[in-house]
Amino acid sequence: MTVRRRLQNIFAEVFDNPSFQLRDDLPAEAVPGWDSLNHFNLIVGVEAAFGVEFTPEEIAGVGSAGDIVTILARHGISDIAV
Repeated sequence: MTVRRRLQNIFAEVFDNPSFQLRDDLPAEAVPGWDSLNHFNLIVGVEAAFGVEFTPEEIAGVGSAGDIVTILARHGISDIAV
């Protein structure tokens, strides 16, 4: 399963939206329910799924789906089959 597909599944679960469509340019403000609690749930879900730990700066800097993709790439996780 690709990184983006795994991320899409995490977003769909956290935001309780099975039809969620991941887009890099999707800002937090455009996702219903992306509040501080779900921001935390999203980060925890991503960290658990990919076996990484985001820094406090990375967590604070997440404002879009694309930010998560970028952070994962910095941790050596790219959008290839995993």
